[in-house]
Amino acid sequence: MLAFLLPMRSMNNPSRHWASAVEFDKHTSGLPRQSLCRVLRRCDRTIRDWQTGRRPIPAWTIDTLKVYEFERQRAWQEMFEIGPAVAEASTWFHSHKARNKRNGTT
Repeated sequence: MLAFLLPMRSMNNPSRHWASAVEFDKHTSGLPRQSLCRVLRRCDRTIRDWQTGRRPIPAWTIDTLKVYEFERQRAWQEMFEIGPAVAEASTWFHSHKARNKRNGTT
């Protein structure tokens, strides 16, 4: 019914059904397996089978991991965003610190 919304190249291209193990390792390095289970909504055994090569890795896992990385970076940036007042105070502090260092005062 809504088949016209699906991209045809992914249905016809067999290489799009499976992801490469190298790309999967690139996106999963540094993440604990429990986090992967939660993000990908798969059990520990499935993730372990993908990592050891016993089962092929579906292509959607790479897309999901890319979205997860993007959202995590965005949340990190929003959490530690420096406002204009803080940036101005920081600039003032560092300029006076450098000037005092040159003059020999503290």
